[in-house]
Amino acid sequence: MAGDFNTGRDITVVITGPNGTVTLNYVTSFDRKQNVTKLKSSCIDGITRHENIPDDWTGSIGLDRAGREVDDLIYALEVGYFAGQKTAKGTITETISEVDQSISQWRYAPCVFDLSDAGKWAKDSKVEPKLEFSASRRTLVK
Repeated sequence: MAGDFNTGRDITVVITGPNGTVTLNYVTSFDRKQNVTKLKSSCIDGITRHENIPDDWTGSIGLDRAGREVDDLIYALEVGYFAGQKTAKGTITETISEVDQSISQWRYAPCVFDLSDAGKWAKDSKVEPKLEFSASRRTLVK
């Protein structure tokens, strides 16, 4: 926390995949977005009316690679798919240390994951994979 507002250090992210908890050693970013269906009605009375219908949540997790855990998650999902199994889903639990010292916890589920960027391997550089997700819902745990 930076006093009056949250910073990136105030959050932890835990993924549960088809084989259990996925340890994310070096999370560098967590981005999430609520998706909505936007409705617009342009009426003959001259008033334009708007509504937003909640849809799903999408986002990404940036990492500095420090092991094969994310590769193992994606591998398990691929193996299941190519074996003709129902596509496995997972969850993301987001825990936030709030400015008032309370803890908020949100769960994104069911989630599907894809490794949108497995990371570039180059001399004297970090490998920075990016895991993306889509979740049907975000629910308040506490």
